[in-house]
Amino acid sequence: PRSRLGARTAGLAGIAAIVLVLALLAIGGAFSSGASHRSNAASARSGSSPATSSPAASSYSNPGIGVSFSYPSSWHALTLAGTVADFGVNNGTAAETRCLLEIQRGAGPSSNTQEAQFTFVRARSAQGARAAKHYQLRAIQAEQGANVTGVGLIRVADGEGGHLGFFFRGRDVYVFDCITPAASLDQVDQQDFRPLLASFRLG
Repeated sequence: PRSRLGARTAGLAGIAAIVLVLALLAIGGAFSSGASHRSNAASARSGSSPATSSPAASSYSNPGIGVSFSYPSSWHALTLAGTVADFGVNNGTAAETRCLLEIQRGAGPSSNTQEAQFTFVRARSAQGARAAKHYQLRAIQAEQGANVTGVGLIRVADGEGGHLGFFFRGRDVYVFDCITPAASLDQVDQQDFRPLLASFRLG
């Protein structure tokens, strides 16, 4: 009888030890899982909201003709005759960067459809190609302003890169002519020209 009791006691002790080990493993796993979850959550938060900064912008507004837009604060007002507004960096050489706005009254297509507007811009591109010795058309694309849509023309002509934005109101065409040296067109277009055109507000 004593030996059977001893065996039973030893068996119960073994079971208790196994249960204790399993409990400790479960607790350790829970802490590990919680720490991992917190670490992953922190990583997700830091990854989803990276610190970003955008170049400072200045604003131009002309209530008389109903136009406004933003441009890089490092640019200054220029004075090309016949333009409504002209801003950029002009250092007296061919390596200038600028955007000017002119209004061509009554020059637009008779139809206000997007197809007619694209046809109009393609004709302007063909006209530019005839006038230049070396002309490369990069894109003719839809252009989205702040409250108006238009058509964009990206091209390189005789070493000068350009992004032109054509916005239409009736037969009037509001034309942004943004230029920079061809070698820097991609960077300047992304950094300066596109944000300017996207900020254009008409009316």
